[in-house]
Parts: sequence; C-alpha cells; structure tokens
Amino acid sequence: MNAELLLRCCYIVSGIVIAIVGIVMPKTKPNRWIGFRLKCTMEDPVLWSQVHRFSGPVWFIGGCLIIINTAFLPIELVIPALLGMIFLLCIISLVHIEVLLKRKKTEK
Repeated sequence: MNAELLLRCCYIVSGIVIAIVGIVMPKTKPNRWIGFRLKCTMEDPVLWSQVHRFSGPVWFIGGCLIIINTAFLPIELVIPALLGMIFLLCIISLVHIEVLLKRKKTEK
C-alpha cells in the first residue's frame, strides 16, 4: 500500500469519526467526554440540549464532506480542507451557542 492511499484512509476515518460524533451529539447529556463543555452549557441542561441538537446534524454533514473531500481532492489539499472543516464546524457551533445565550438574555 502506498503512502498516499494510507493517508487518504486515515483522513476518511477522521471524517467517519466526526460523522459518528454528529450522530451521537444530539442524544448526549452534559458529560466529561463529548460535546461543547463550556461553563454555560454544563450549567444549563436546556442550553446543552439545544446546542447539541443543532450541532449534531452540522457535524454529521461536516464528517460526510470530509470523506467526500478526501476522496476527490489532491492529497496536498486534503489536510487544509480537513482542518478547515473542523475549524468551521467548531465556529458554527460556538456562534449558535452565542446566539442562544443572547436570545436567552433578551427573554428575561
């Protein structure tokens, strides 16, 4: 097996793991291992649930896009695409947390 094929397999596995996290995320309760473990989400189970119900499908789609990118992009672009996608998934989820927190403050 050549090195490029081995790298592609590793990146595909990364996409699969991210997609699985996306599947599991909406079903989790506040815990130590998986999810957005910020002070605000850990202290508010309703916020935790809202964040993870939104982020789960986003992460699943992101994982699927990583798999597709890995299959079709030139190998030198796969790492930047993988890291960029992970960064984008985190930013999307964190912005959603911020939106929910602002909405919660205005409702009070």
